[in-house]
Amino acid sequence: MGFKTSLFEIRDDIQLVCITVTSFPEGIGEVFKKLEHEFSETAAEGYYGISWMADDGQIIYKAAAVKPESYPENTYESYELKKGTYLAVTIENWMQNLLQITEAFRFLMKDERFRNGSHCIEWYKSDELVYCMFRLQDIK
Repeated sequence: MGFKTSLFEIRDDIQLVCITVTSFPEGIGEVFKKLEHEFSETAAEGYYGISWMADDGQIIYKAAAVKPESYPENTYESYELKKGTYLAVTIENWMQNLLQITEAFRFLMKDERFRNGSHCIEWYKSDELVYCMFRLQDIK
C-alpha cells in the first residue's frame, strides 16, 4: 500500500499521562478503554500511542491522554510530546483496518530522516482519523 507523507507541526509541548501496555499488542485495546474512562474530560484532544524499540528488541508501547489541569500527580506515568516538525501519514477509517497503522510505521521508518530510538507516535483524533508520525531531528 502506498502512503502519502506530510509535515505536521506541533507548536507547543503537549503534556500527557500514560499507561505502559504490558502485553503488546494484545493489551492495547484494554489500556485505551481505561484511559477513555479515566480521562474523558480531555477526549476531544485525542488519545496517543507512543512506541519505540528497547535495547533488547522489545517494543515498548504506552497509551496516553492529554493531562487534565486537575490531574493528581504520580497517579500515572507522564510523557512530554515535544513540539517540532513531524513526518506524518494520515489514516482515515483506521478502525476498519488496524494493519494500516503497522504498515504506515514500516513505511515511515524507511525514510532517511528516521533515527533508531525515535518514538513512533499515533495521534487518534477520532474513531475515524489517526496520524502516524515521528519527530524530525533538529538539523544542527
